[in-house]
Amino acid sequence: MEKPEGISIKHVLKSKRIRNVIYICIGLILLVVLYQVAQMARGAPVKEIIGEISELGAVPFFLAMAILPTFGFPVTPFYLLAGATFGIGVSLIATTLSQALNLILAYWLSRRYLRGPIEWMIRKTKYRIPEISSENFVKFAVLVRITPGPPNFVKSFILVFARIPFVPYFVVSLPITMGYAVGIIIFGDSVADGQPLQAVGGVLFLVLFMLVIKVIGNAISKRRELREAIEEIVPDEPEKE
Repeated sequence: MEKPEGISIKHVLKSKRIRNVIYICIGLILLVVLYQVAQMARGAPVKEIIGEISELGAVPFFLAMAILPTFGFPVTPFYLLAGATFGIGVSLIATTLSQALNLILAYWLSRRYLRGPIEWMIRKTKYRIPEISSENFVKFAVLVRITPGPPNFVKSFILVFARIPFVPYFVVSLPITMGYAVGIIIFGDSVADGQPLQAVGGVLFLVLFMLVIKVIGNAISKRRELREAIEEIVPDEPEKE
């Protein structure tokens, strides 16, 4: 008599919905652990850093947030410290202005000083910069911005190298950048005030935002041109001898 087949773990994990639920649960657990660690550190250097930033003032802090990430400095610590130091309201307004300035600065630097030399170097290799048709400027910008991995300044440079005009570059980049920032700022404020429910709210906002952009990204990436061009540099076809 044959033994009925059970449902294997491998078979279960093939379901995208189940995988997404598992990823969300793991993310929530990690963030809860992060919150507990942050709470334990409130009386240590974190509190002193927040005090020093508060004494320094909002203007220098948010100017640093606008400038330093353009040169590779991670922006997430700025979001956390902004929420913990200045509160949600001030941080959201100032971060929006700061990230707008950052996007403008990154676009200007990469177009004025970086695009020419990098395009010249790429032409000497077997690689090429993707060419995007005008009707796909916005969709390509969305795909680049929601692609996990590269930091924001690299994504900005990719969009400029792909010759995305400033308006679609800016209109797409700022809302997506702020979508991430809002959840992290709320989380940072909750750590400073010791409000676990608010921390959960920030995490849930971030999870919901990531799910929304995942759905949008999946819909856009069905187009062949965009799916192939999402890599910032793609190889040309090898020459036949």
